[in-house]
Amino acid sequence: MKKFFIFLLFILTTISVGISLYLYFPYIKNQKTTTNKIPTATISSNTSILSSNESANSTFKIIHVPLINQFPELPSGCEIVATTMLLNWYGYKVDKLLLAHGIKTSPLPTYKNGTLYGTDPNESFIGDPFSKNSYGVYHKPIIDLINEYTNNEAKNLTGSSFDIILDTIKANKPVIMWATIDMKDPSITKTWETNNGTFSWIAPEHAYLLIGFDETNVIVNDPYDGTEKYIDKELFKSRWESLGSQAVSLK
Repeated sequence: MKKFFIFLLFILTTISVGISLYLYFPYIKNQKTTTNKIPTATISSNTSILSSNESANSTFKIIHVPLINQFPELPSGCEIVATTMLLNWYGYKVDKLLLAHGIKTSPLPTYKNGTLYGTDPNESFIGDPFSKNSYGVYHKPIIDLINEYTNNEAKNLTGSSFDIILDTIKANKPVIMWATIDMKDPSITKTWETNNGTFSWIAPEHAYLLIGFDETNVIVNDPYDGTEKYIDKELFKSRWESLGSQAVSLK
């Protein structure tokens, strides 16, 4: 009888352990599955990556272009200061005074026998960039000045379409551009005879460094006060064309 009870107790214990394991096993399985679920990052295959200067609404700006004021030293040297900003952005260690002393200059136009004679601003700076009583300079002498410090790296964009100018900006290349101060209406203030024929000075002539654009504006560094400005794109284009669509960059 004693052996029977011992056998019965063994049977009941075995059944009890089996039932417990059966009920507990799903819990262990679920715990293992849960602890192995590690979050992972996903990257969409159609994600578009824009450059640090470009955004989805057709905006592009060249960053870290230095701002330099032409005053007080160069009251008529806006073209030289725009050139200084351009060269500095490319890493050339020049300053506005060095370039102002290096630009080729010619005397102000003078009268002879009732006719005004002078030099073409595409040959030299008319007057003195250190004087407010001067005219200025056009793109060819600026190209010569750039080439002097860059091993002939200047690129003449004069006469190019405005779209090509904007493409140059998108290629991360600032562009020196001729327009008018504060986008004022251009007008002829002086006419004189040169070796190349009759020349008419359009005022108020000014040079900017174009560094970007958005859908409605261009972004420029303005030497006149050393600030960055947003100017209506179509207005700027019109003023630029009135000064002969002059533009200079680097290759």
